[in-house]
Amino acid sequence: MGLQSIVATLEQSGGKIFGAEGAGELFAMKPTTLASRIKKLGIDKSVIWGEGERGERHCFCVNRP
Repeated sequence: MGLQSIVATLEQSGGKIFGAEGAGELFAMKPTTLASRIKKLGIDKSVIWGEGERGERHCFCVNRP
C-alpha cells in the first residue's frame, strides 16, 4: 500500500479512517494500523479534499521535509 493508494482511498472514504466505509475497512486492515501508516507518510488534512459522513470537508496533503 503506497502513498497514492492511501490518498485515493481517503478521498473515496471522505476522509474517514475508522468505522463503516472508512479507509481502514476499504483496505481490509485495522484502522489504527492505517492511521499509523498515514502518520509515518506525513499525510495530514490540508490539500486533497473529501467529504465526511456529516457533510464536513476534509483535506489531505503530504508533508515532506
